[in-house]
Amino acid sequence: MSNHKGRKVVAVIIISMLIILLVAAGSYLALEDLVGSMDIQSFFDDAEAQQNEEIAASQQQAFDGYSFLEDNEKQAYARVVGMLTDFDTEVKVNGVNTEEIERVLAAIDYDYPEIFWAGEFSYYFDEGNQKVSKVMVEYSYDEAEKERRQAEIEAAFQEYSGGLKNGMSDYDKVRYAYEYVIKNTVYQEDLEDDQNIYSVFGKKGSVCAGYSKAIQYLLKRTGIECSYVA
Repeated sequence: MSNHKGRKVVAVIIISMLIILLVAAGSYLALEDLVGSMDIQSFFDDAEAQQNEEIAASQQQAFDGYSFLEDNEKQAYARVVGMLTDFDTEVKVNGVNTEEIERVLAAIDYDYPEIFWAGEFSYYFDEGNQKVSKVMVEYSYDEAEKERRQAEIEAAFQEYSGGLKNGMSDYDKVRYAYEYVIKNTVYQEDLEDDQNIYSVFGKKGSVCAGYSKAIQYLLKRTGIECSYVA
């Protein structure tokens, strides 16, 4: 008698497990159909773009190029800055045309003197409506070399910081940044990197763009609002 009841219990358990498996399989298939109908990558791309845009906005000063962009341009701006920060070579964008992406790239160049490794930009666009779908960048050197140069720039900044005194006014800080760059840099044309800050902090020779971005970099890091204007 006990064996017979035992078999009944086992049979009930097996049937229950089969029902659970069938329900689970049906749920999985329904979920798969739902997921298949959704653009999951687009969802995550939009979420990442929103997060990047919020980060970009929080880092901006009153007269940075970012503040003069339209909302769609700001989204593309955040994506491109993310690409450069991660040392990636391409990023998808949407909602901007060729004229707008040019404004975006110019704004990034003006706002981020610390991104000295950015090289030549290019982008894919639809010839019909001029909408841009992807932005690419070429780097002049690999990430290891970028890190080496970054270390040089940081060492120069630490040297510069040694001259900052407690109680200095904003005027004194601006004057000190100007004098530091002037005294430590020779005006020299046709140098590699003369359009970015490495020419000043790493090579000690540059032209007007390098001088300006170097001073902008120093002032921003010491809490002084400073925007590059071309």
